[in-house]
Amino acid sequence: MKKQAYKPGTGDPRFLFNAIDSILTHVREGLGATILSRTLLEQENDGELDMIEIDKPICCEIGIVDHKDKYMGSAAQAYMRLLMEHCAAFTGNQERSA
Repeated sequence: MKKQAYKPGTGDPRFLFNAIDSILTHVREGLGATILSRTLLEQENDGELDMIEIDKPICCEIGIVDHKDKYMGSAAQAYMRLLMEHCAAFTGNQERSA
């Protein structure tokens, strides 16, 4: 089967999952395909999965999520700063504070 880039509007999703394990199990069994970030694929790929590039890559904003009403200790705050610095270095964006 020749691989070709995905063209929007040609898919017909029959199953919707919100757990990556369920998604990848179905893909590995040949029951469908999914759109994943390259980073997630690299983390979860056991060698059975292959990536087909999308013609026009999908870009989205991501964020670090925490509980708005919970106290964040100094270790968690330091970790949050580390994550934000890593993300800024990875994407070339400047760190933004909430």
